[in-house]
Amino acid sequence: MHQFPHFVFGYGSLICSKSRAITAPTVAHRKAIPVTVNGVERTWAKKSVRGYTCMGVRFQEGAECVGVLVPVSHKELEQFDQREVGYDRYELQFNDIFPFDLLDETWYENTFLTNSYIKPPQIWVYVQKCMIPANSDFPIVQSYLDIILRGCLSISEEFAHKFMQSTKGWHPSELLDESDNSCSSDSRFDDSENLGDDNDESDGFHWINDRNDPIYVRADMEYSIKKAQELDNILYRYCPQEFQKRMRKRKSQSCVKELRRNSRLSGNRFMYSNISTRLSMTQ
Repeated sequence: MHQFPHFVFGYGSLICSKSRAITAPTVAHRKAIPVTVNGVERTWAKKSVRGYTCMGVRFQEGAECVGVLVPVSHKELEQFDQREVGYDRYELQFNDIFPFDLLDETWYENTFLTNSYIKPPQIWVYVQKCMIPANSDFPIVQSYLDIILRGCLSISEEFAHKFMQSTKGWHPSELLDESDNSCSSDSRFDDSENLGDDNDESDGFHWINDRNDPIYVRADMEYSIKKAQELDNILYRYCPQEFQKRMRKRKSQSCVKELRRNSRLSGNRFMYSNISTRLSMTQ
């Protein structure tokens, strides 16, 4: 593998190669390395400015997080910095990173993980500025989750299962006692007034099935609908109660449109869709 100066640890949508390529087209066909990072825990706890909850991470002793290492140039790292608005970039320690143990060794040939003669690069992870669980104003949206699972399944089914097992916050009660409401002073990241109130739904659970009208800016509606059963089987296996509530608690069409209008996604989705189409035509 060509020696790149930086690697980015992708633990959410960056696991998906098509999603990465939307931000930095030059990484489209570049091999990413599936890994497990010790001391990092993935959570549903980052508020997007577009009106939903994204993946975040926190440093937690004893935790582990699967994801991919994406090799990037200085310029590409700047592109991902721009994408990950509301996150700070931290350096990971090489000694905390390991090959995913359920994959063939060929995944790691000629990489710094198995070849001691290759100098480890700088490895970065994006950590949200504050950790706040999903709520009615910022729900988990299925179109975003589908992109993440698409990336996981492109590696292996076992990798997708490990993603599910190592993710915390499917129900916000897992994080409510641990959330950090001290956000950046930048108003774009200030979620304090969007935390919900006592009038929120009684069980505090918020997961929207938006496959037929995606909210996520990098969504692939065709993939989500085509693979819905396969993806749902995985979701049901690991969070059956939450999954069943998702199926019963579909947002009305007007609410979905409101989220899209507020985040001005319609034009962006068209732009990203065109980019994705052009990339697929070159494969």
